[in-house]
Amino acid sequence: MTTKQIREAFGLASEPNYKRIARLLEAKIQSGDFPPGHQLPPERELCEIYGVSRITARQALAELSSRKLVVRNQGQGTFVAKAAIESSLLGFFSISEALKADGRLVSTRVISRKLTTPDRAEAAALGCDLADEVLRLERLRFVDGDPYALETSTLISSRYPGLDRYDFGARSLYDVLAREYGTQLVRARETLAPVLITSEQAALLDVGIEQPAMRLTRTTFDNRNVAVEASGALIRGDRCQLWLELWADQRASLHTS
Repeated sequence: MTTKQIREAFGLASEPNYKRIARLLEAKIQSGDFPPGHQLPPERELCEIYGVSRITARQALAELSSRKLVVRNQGQGTFVAKAAIESSLLGFFSISEALKADGRLVSTRVISRKLTTPDRAEAAALGCDLADEVLRLERLRFVDGDPYALETSTLISSRYPGLDRYDFGARSLYDVLAREYGTQLVRARETLAPVLITSEQAALLDVGIEQPAMRLTRTTFDNRNVAVEASGALIRGDRCQLWLELWADQRASLHTS
């Protein structure tokens, strides 16, 4: 059997050069030669290593990026993607609690907290007036040391006097509401949507501004069916993948990874 026949037998005869380069780079990723977070050689270097054009090298990287094996940050380079975070949101009011239950190390940094007035979406969710005073709390969540989600929680301040004095980098907001104010949260309504992020949000999440993100918007209710919190979580798109599992008896399981 000739070399050409061997190549045809294995389906290699018509393989484009960029596919071949992508396959070779993927092998290095899967073997651990290029571990998560490792920076891949730039396009110019790939051209020299594999003897291909700049366009071919760019196509190979784009192929790996489309399969979420690498992350391309404009002006910084191409990096091997970190392992996906898998955890079910069902049964949890808190993303951080869901991740902790999955064995992840979760930490929080408070970005800002301020007494202000609500925007229209917050006022509608909380059932308050635009002139009412609210506490808006913005926190950055880290998972295993890496930024994962930027969360904003808004609550009517008159219901929870002194809430702004607590250290929400060390304590859970929901824990404080339960222990200090006797508020029992029982239900949440959520919506999910893909969004583009601002340069400020990209800097906090440590991603390129061209990276997509998933926005989770939530209204949380207490045991009297009163809206307690209007919140939004901006989750890194390169670490988040949503899937829905359906059952014949109409049960559904929503997960994020």
